Amino acid sequence: MVCLEQGEWLEYLEIPSVNDDCEAARQRQWNPNPNIRCNAADYPVNDDDTLLKPLMLNAVGGTSIMWLCHAPWFHPLDLKIRSMDGEGNDWPLSYWGLEPYYDLNDTMSGVSGLSGDSGNSPRKARPLGPLPIGKGAARLVSAVMPTRIRWGRRMRVLRAPRRW
Repeated sequence: MVCLEQGEWLEYLEIPSVNDDCEAARQRQWNPNPNIRCNAADYPVNDDDTLLKPLMLNAVGGTSIMWLCHAPWFHPLDLKIRSMDGEGNDWPLSYWGLEPYYDLNDTMSGVSGLSGDSGNSPRKARPLGPLPIGKGAARLVSAVMPTRIRWGRRMRVLRAPRRW
Protein backbone atom coordinates (compact mmCIF):
# COMPACT_ATOMS: atom_id res chain seq x y z
CA MET A 1 0.00 0.00 0.00
CA VAL A 2 1.25 3.45 -0.86
CA CYS A 3 -0.08 6.66 0.63
CA LEU A 4 0.68 9.85 -1.26
CA GLU A 5 0.36 13.19 0.48
CA GLN A 6 0.35 16.62 -1.13
CA GLY A 7 2.15 19.22 0.93
CA GLU A 8 4.79 19.36 3.62
CA TRP A 9 5.35 17.80 7.02
CA LEU A 10 4.23 20.30 9.63
CA GLU A 11 5.82 20.70 13.03
CA TYR A 12 3.43 20.31 15.96
CA LEU A 13 3.91 23.90 17.13
CA GLU A 14 2.97 25.19 13.67
CA ILE A 15 -0.56 23.78 13.99
CA PRO A 16 -3.01 26.56 14.88
CA SER A 17 -4.93 24.72 17.59
CA VAL A 18 -1.90 24.67 19.92
CA ASN A 19 -1.36 28.44 19.80
CA ASP A 20 -3.16 31.27 21.53
CA ASP A 21 -3.95 33.02 18.23
CA CYS A 22 -5.61 30.00 16.59
CA GLU A 23 -8.86 31.80 15.76
CA ALA A 24 -7.01 34.70 14.13
CA ALA A 25 -4.72 32.30 12.24
CA ARG A 26 -7.78 30.48 10.85
CA GLN A 27 -8.77 33.73 9.14
CA ARG A 28 -5.41 34.00 7.35
CA GLN A 29 -2.67 31.42 6.73
CA TRP A 30 -4.65 28.57 8.33
CA ASN A 31 -8.01 29.28 6.74
CA PRO A 32 -9.71 25.94 5.98
CA ASN A 33 -10.58 27.17 2.47
CA PRO A 34 -7.63 26.79 0.06
CA ASN A 35 -9.06 29.61 -2.10
CA ILE A 36 -8.47 32.02 0.81
CA ARG A 37 -5.33 30.43 2.27
CA CYS A 38 -3.42 30.17 -1.06
CA ASN A 39 -0.42 28.20 0.25
CA ALA A 40 2.14 26.71 -2.16
CA ALA A 41 0.60 23.20 -1.89
CA ASP A 42 -2.98 24.44 -2.37
CA TYR A 43 -4.93 24.35 -5.58
CA PRO A 44 -8.05 26.38 -6.40
CA VAL A 45 -11.43 24.79 -5.78
CA ASN A 46 -14.47 26.02 -7.71
CA ASP A 47 -17.04 26.66 -4.99
CA ASP A 48 -19.10 29.26 -6.87
CA ASP A 49 -22.28 27.17 -7.06
CA THR A 50 -22.39 25.90 -3.49
CA LEU A 51 -23.06 27.27 -0.03
CA LEU A 52 -20.70 24.63 1.36
CA LYS A 53 -17.14 25.89 1.12
CA PRO A 54 -14.20 23.48 1.19
CA LEU A 55 -12.50 22.58 4.43
CA MET A 56 -9.22 21.00 3.43
CA LEU A 57 -5.48 21.21 3.97
CA ASN A 58 -2.74 19.91 1.70
CA ALA A 59 -0.07 18.63 4.08
CA VAL A 60 1.03 15.30 5.49
CA GLY A 61 -1.92 14.32 7.65
CA GLY A 62 -4.36 16.39 5.62
CA THR A 63 -7.36 18.16 7.05
CA SER A 64 -7.20 16.17 10.29
CA ILE A 65 -4.34 18.50 11.30
CA MET A 66 -6.72 21.49 11.29
CA TRP A 67 -9.46 19.86 13.29
CA LEU A 68 -11.07 22.46 15.55
CA CYS A 69 -14.60 21.96 16.76
CA HIS A 70 -17.08 21.89 19.58
CA ALA A 71 -17.31 18.30 20.87
CA PRO A 72 -20.32 18.00 23.20
CA TRP A 73 -21.23 14.73 24.85
CA PHE A 74 -24.73 13.38 25.02
CA HIS A 75 -26.49 14.16 28.27
CA PRO A 76 -27.55 11.03 30.21
CA LEU A 77 -31.20 11.87 29.50
CA ASP A 78 -30.56 12.09 25.73
CA LEU A 79 -30.19 8.31 25.68
CA LYS A 80 -33.50 7.75 27.48
CA ILE A 81 -35.91 9.50 25.12
CA ARG A 82 -38.69 6.91 25.46
CA SER A 83 -38.39 6.75 29.25
CA MET A 84 -38.32 10.53 29.65
CA ASP A 85 -40.56 11.82 26.85
CA GLY A 86 -42.65 8.84 25.81
CA GLU A 87 -41.44 9.26 22.22
CA GLY A 88 -39.04 7.26 20.06
CA ASN A 89 -36.83 4.63 21.68
CA ASP A 90 -34.25 4.55 24.42
CA TRP A 91 -30.73 3.81 23.28
CA PRO A 92 -29.49 0.30 24.11
CA LEU A 93 -26.40 1.92 25.67
CA SER A 94 -26.28 3.99 28.82
CA TYR A 95 -24.42 7.25 29.24
CA TRP A 96 -22.27 5.58 31.88
CA GLY A 97 -21.39 2.81 29.42
CA LEU A 98 -20.25 5.42 26.89
CA GLU A 99 -18.39 7.60 29.38
CA PRO A 100 -15.04 5.73 29.25
CA TYR A 101 -15.04 6.07 25.45
CA TYR A 102 -15.86 9.77 25.65
CA ASP A 103 -12.91 10.17 28.04
CA LEU A 104 -10.63 8.18 25.73
CA ASN A 105 -11.70 10.23 22.71
CA ASP A 106 -11.20 13.52 24.56
CA THR A 107 -7.70 12.44 25.61
CA MET A 108 -6.70 11.15 22.17
CA SER A 109 -8.17 14.15 20.33
CA GLY A 110 -6.89 16.79 22.73
CA VAL A 111 -10.33 18.10 23.67
CA SER A 112 -10.21 20.87 26.25
CA GLY A 113 -13.00 21.76 28.59
CA LEU A 114 -14.23 22.95 31.94
CA SER A 115 -15.13 20.27 34.49
CA GLY A 116 -18.01 20.79 36.88
CA ASP A 117 -19.99 23.06 34.54
CA SER A 118 -23.66 22.35 35.19
CA GLY A 119 -24.46 23.25 31.58
CA ASN A 120 -22.58 20.16 30.40
CA SER A 121 -22.98 16.46 30.98
CA PRO A 122 -21.33 15.09 34.11
CA ARG A 123 -17.70 14.23 33.48
CA LYS A 124 -14.36 13.71 35.15
CA ALA A 125 -11.64 16.35 35.10
CA ARG A 126 -10.70 17.15 31.52
CA PRO A 127 -7.21 16.17 30.35
CA LEU A 128 -6.80 19.73 29.03
CA GLY A 129 -8.31 22.70 30.82
CA PRO A 130 -10.50 25.30 29.15
CA LEU A 131 -8.95 27.45 26.45
CA PRO A 132 -8.10 30.98 27.54
CA ILE A 133 -10.39 33.69 26.31
CA GLY A 134 -8.91 36.14 23.83
CA LYS A 135 -8.48 39.89 24.12
CA GLY A 136 -11.81 40.64 22.44
CA ALA A 137 -13.71 38.27 24.71
CA ALA A 138 -11.91 39.63 27.78
CA ARG A 139 -13.05 43.13 26.80
CA LEU A 140 -16.61 41.89 26.38
CA VAL A 141 -16.49 40.21 29.80
CA SER A 142 -15.29 43.41 31.44
CA ALA A 143 -18.26 45.22 29.88
CA VAL A 144 -20.79 42.55 30.89
CA MET A 145 -19.63 41.96 34.48
CA PRO A 146 -21.04 45.20 35.93
CA THR A 147 -24.47 44.33 34.49
CA ARG A 148 -24.60 41.03 36.46
CA ILE A 149 -25.67 39.19 33.32
CA ARG A 150 -24.79 35.53 33.76
CA TRP A 151 -22.25 34.32 31.23
CA GLY A 152 -19.83 31.45 30.88
CA ARG A 153 -18.02 29.07 28.56
CA ARG A 154 -20.68 26.40 28.19
CA MET A 155 -23.18 24.80 25.93
CA ARG A 156 -26.55 24.09 27.51
CA VAL A 157 -28.67 21.20 26.32
CA LEU A 158 -32.30 22.30 26.38
CA ARG A 159 -34.80 19.51 26.97
CA ALA A 160 -38.35 19.89 25.75
CA PRO A 161 -41.06 17.42 24.82
CA ARG A 162 -40.55 16.29 21.27
CA ARG A 163 -43.51 16.80 18.97
CA TRP A 164 -42.62 15.42 15.55
